[in-house]
Amino acid sequence: MTSPAEQMFLFGEIIDPGPISVLALFGYADLTAGSAIIFATITISAYIASDWKFLSPWISALLTAVVRPIRAVVVDTSWVLMQLAAVRSLDDVFTTLRNLEDGVKSRIVESRPSRSVCVVVNWYFPFNRPLATYTLAKAVPSRRAAKLQPAVSRVDSTGHETQLRGMPPTPREIDLWNMIDQCEGVIAKQKGLIIAKTEELRVVKQRMEDGWALVKKLSARQALIEETRPRETTVIVELRQELAVKKGQLIIAQGKLRHVQDDTTAKERSLCERVAQLEQQLAREREQAEADSLSEHRSLRAELQTRKDQLVTLEHRLAAAEARERQSRGHIDTEHQNLVIRNNELVAQNQELMAQCQASQTEHDRLELQVRDSSVAIQERDAALGRVILLETELVTTKSSAESVVRQAQESLAHAYKADVALRQSMPDLQHTCDLTLAQERATADQAQKRASDLTAEVNVLQGKIGMAMRDAQRSHNQAAAAERTIQILEHRLSRWEASHSSQEIPKRPSRDVGSISTALAQSQVTVSQQQTEINDLRRQLGEAKQGFLWPSEQVAQEGVQKLWEVLSNEKRARTEDNIRWSRKTRELEDECQKLRISLSNAAASTPVRR
Repeated sequence: MTSPAEQMFLFGEIIDPGPISVLALFGYADLTAGSAIIFATITISAYIASDWKFLSPWISALLTAVVRPIRAVVVDTSWVLMQLAAVRSLDDVFTTLRNLEDGVKSRIVESRPSRSVCVVVNWYFPFNRPLATYTLAKAVPSRRAAKLQPAVSRVDSTGHETQLRGMPPTPREIDLWNMIDQCEGVIAKQKGLIIAKTEELRVVKQRMEDGWALVKKLSARQALIEETRPRETTVIVELRQELAVKKGQLIIAQGKLRHVQDDTTAKERSLCERVAQLEQQLAREREQAEADSLSEHRSLRAELQTRKDQLVTLEHRLAAAEARERQSRGHIDTEHQNLVIRNNELVAQNQELMAQCQASQTEHDRLELQVRDSSVAIQERDAALGRVILLETELVTTKSSAESVVRQAQESLAHAYKADVALRQSMPDLQHTCDLTLAQERATADQAQKRASDLTAEVNVLQGKIGMAMRDAQRSHNQAAAAERTIQILEHRLSRWEASHSSQEIPKRPSRDVGSISTALAQSQVTVSQQQTEINDLRRQLGEAKQGFLWPSEQVAQEGVQKLWEVLSNEKRARTEDNIRWSRKTRELEDECQKLRISLSNAAASTPVRR
């Protein structure tokens, strides 16, 4: 069965239309080879699934062979789109398309299928031998032509067949064929040249049309200028008169500005020298103050070291006194213990003597009894009485000596206790004295450090003020230089405008004070002088503060600090007012310059170009 496209090609109409619905499609597939195709698909899928390990390399190679050309086509397409997106004119588009065509042709010619087709074509169509081609076609007829022949004869029965000669071509015919090919190549080249010339001619025509449109526009503008020329004559005369007046005013202002600039330069030079001198003097005084503070700090450190040495000496003396006290206390305790032992011994001796006395008394009584009996006993009694008297005398002597020893021990204990109490009372006093001395030395050192830091802060503040004054002076100089450059630019533009003999109208602007620049410069000079005065005042105050730094009182220091704060606030207020005034003057000058620029630009835009 044939497809609808083949039926349309062969018979001119569709004889057997295809199915419409899905069920009809299945029915049509059942009547045709659809079932066999489905069965073959299932069988092939099962075979591929069963032998996947063996077939996977072949499938991968096949997919690579299919995907690689597709990828190459996609890459080439993206390159073509990028080239087309990068073009800027129609010539670039044609050049890109020609390059693309040459690239496609070269790719097609260099591809393997193209080479195979060329081999077949060269074999089937020999070079310049159409009769051999006809003979080859007769010798090897096409099967499809044989199948389609009945249909063709059925559709077109009036066709006829051209009979060719069966003779081979002669050399002349071969030369003619070669000449024909050369002529065709020349014709193709001429067609390309004709197309290029046609494109150039179209571009030239477009340019010519644009030129005619521009000529018409310029002619209309020239007519408008011719209409307005009589009216502009009076305006030109007025503008020239106003320009002469402005030029005179500008010359006067330039002379004033030059004079003011000279004065400003001289004052600036003197101010720079004065500031340099002040900086040198400030550096010297700061070095002197640092040296003084360093020497004072060293003296305080030496005094503090002396006090510390004295304190160490006192501590050593206190430690020695405590050691002596402990030693004396040890001696007193030892003597007390010795006295207690001696007292105990004396008490024991006294008890022994009392026992002996009692024994003697007993013996005396017994001897008395015996004396009564005999004279011998009387003599013994007298001897015993003598011994008793001696013993009593010895006992009294021993008691008196023991009492004196005890009294001496008690006196020694009392003296030791008094010395201990005195030492204990003197220790807190000595510690308090040492603490007071250390506190005074620390307070003196802190006060000296605080004074040094205050002096450093004051020096830094004064340096900052001097720096701000220098920056204000530099800013004033820059503003004066900018104003001078603006005046020079305006003078140059006015000179160019006068040299070109312009005949157009300049928009009038409101008259302003021409001497505003000189006034601003005078104000800047006043500001510089005020700042110089303030620097001198601050310098004088710094000198007074340094002179009074030796040993100022708290009230004087507070008054000096208060005065410095007042001076600083006044300086800030003056600087703020100065900045506001300078910003206002700067805005006025900028507005005036902007108006002059607008006037010049309007005049330049409305001036016709003379040829």
